[in-house]
Amino acid sequence: MVNFPGKGNGYAEYVASPESHLAKTPSSISFNEAAANTLAALTALQVLKSRIKKNDRVLIHAGSGGVGHFAIQIAKAMGAYVISTSSDKNKDLVISLGAEEHIDYISQVFEEVLCDIDFVFDMFNGDILYNSVKVVREGGAIVSIPTGGFSIEIINFAKKQNVNVSNLFVQSNGKDMNTLKEMLENGILKPHVSKTFLFSSMAQAHLQLESGRTIGKVVVTL
Repeated sequence: MVNFPGKGNGYAEYVASPESHLAKTPSSISFNEAAANTLAALTALQVLKSRIKKNDRVLIHAGSGGVGHFAIQIAKAMGAYVISTSSDKNKDLVISLGAEEHIDYISQVFEEVLCDIDFVFDMFNGDILYNSVKVVREGGAIVSIPTGGFSIEIINFAKKQNVNVSNLFVQSNGKDMNTLKEMLENGILKPHVSKTFLFSSMAQAHLQLESGRTIGKVVVTL
């Protein structure tokens, strides 16, 4: 398995990578599953690994999405009490991944039903990030993965509530990739590949991602 966060400026049949960025693909999973496991799972691991502990109440937004479905599994493996948002049609998937509670973002207002959250994994920024501050306990934390910075309203509100809000940009890391490898081998982590496209259908793969309705990951095959 190989990962190139921040360097994927195009598509290629072959790439060169530093050995330190690599991990051997477990024999128990397919090449497609290995490909699905790289950037998204690495992002989830790097956000969670030093920020949550056993019995923490963790809210993961978009739990049926690419990063979110890995984050649920990793947080659960770390002993956290996991709450996740998604549409109701994806509730069964989110629960099967390890979430103890599911919130349908269409029919429920998460900031009205949650409180005393230790950590929030945010995928959106904007209003969802602002409202996430409302449910975090004093001294708790939020990591938001969209880039672009935070509005002054979010910064001031988080400061007032004594909630730490930060960004994280995933970094290539062979040690972390081998951690994911072990989790895959032990059955702790399972990629969900919802659609597979041929390389010649790359445009359709992008349209699928742009729909905002992808469950788990999309994989392109050569």
